Amino acid sequence: MVAMWSDARHQPTSADGFGPRLRLALADRPSDGSVDGAWWPYSRDLGVELPPLMAGLHAASGIDGASWVSAGRAGWDRCPVRIRIGGVWVRMRLLGMLDGQLLTINFLDGDRIRLIVVPVDAPDDTAAAALTAGAAGKATVEHQNR
Repeated sequence: MVAMWSDARHQPTSADGFGPRLRLALADRPSDGSVDGAWWPYSRDLGVELPPLMAGLHAASGIDGASWVSAGRAGWDRCPVRIRIGGVWVRMRLLGMLDGQLLTINFLDGDRIRLIVVPVDAPDDTAAAALTAGAAGKATVEHQNR
């Protein structure tokens, strides 16, 4: 549905002029249990990265009203317990049992989105391939044994 590319080193501004351009690719159809897309954040601080992601999801598909977010601990250096996004408090959890490559967003209406998280320091070609796979809904998560 949406594929937006940019170079992490330059962080170009978005079309609205606010902040860096969102690097997100969403699958056209709901997932069959795999993933719904891929996202390439600019930092390992989930509290900083989540608000623009949520705004981008809303702009791309009208999705709104997240209730909680879970992500693999290995993928993030910082994560607040909760953050206010669009007037709603969103709870956030980093879990050791989840792979650092996966971010799950649960919504108030019961829907959820699972995104592959491309590592911040991934080379451009690797990130582009991951975003393309995410847009096709064919990206997979490598499960880590802990």
